[in-house]
Amino acid sequence: MRNIVRTCLIILLLSLLSTEAGATSDFRLWFEGGIRYKITKKLRFGFDQHFRLMDDASDIESISPDVHIRYRLLKYLRIGGGYRFIIEPLKRDGATRVDLSHRFYGDVILRNTFKKQRITLSYRLRYQEQIVTRKGVRDTVRFRHTVRNKLQFDLRIKKWAKPFLNAEVFIRFGDPDGYLHKWRVGTGAKFMFKKAHEFTVSFRGEQFLDGSGDKAAIASLGYHYHF
Repeated sequence: MRNIVRTCLIILLLSLLSTEAGATSDFRLWFEGGIRYKITKKLRFGFDQHFRLMDDASDIESISPDVHIRYRLLKYLRIGGGYRFIIEPLKRDGATRVDLSHRFYGDVILRNTFKKQRITLSYRLRYQEQIVTRKGVRDTVRFRHTVRNKLQFDLRIKKWAKPFLNAEVFIRFGDPDGYLHKWRVGTGAKFMFKKAHEFTVSFRGEQFLDGSGDKAAIASLGYHYHF
């Protein structure tokens, strides 16, 4: 597992360092905190607060609370959905404007755990509808229709430690630059203490496929309390 993680990190770094002509490269820092509550054996509720920095972690990218639920329909099948309110400050021509977004999303998740190997494989298909209002002299409203395909590999090396690898492709419908919006790959680990305190550390890279070729390296820290 260590060799796989090391290889993925090398690929990520080489990809992010090789920026195309005209493209930009950025370092971003993401923070996330929240709670997880088990309503029933199959139904779970979650709340997350996201705080993200961009421009080499020197400026606010977005602030967004998120509520969601997940239901285990079958042994290998889970469904879920949620809502996220997103605040994005934008600096243009010396002035700060704000994008306010309402994002609604639904998930279908296939997941299987191989207990002997302590491996979990999962695939998440997400459809999200986002309504973006740009505040200014004239308010403008845009709609974003996105499908996200995410594949993840987890390995439980200890009862309290679980490293992971994942890859995700974003497909945006109605985008004049094409359906393929961006890809994202990442690696990290989750640490659980006393069955209630979950810490997550991860590093991911992403690249836009809309013609700009812009890239970003993203480090993220998270904490969730489980009831």
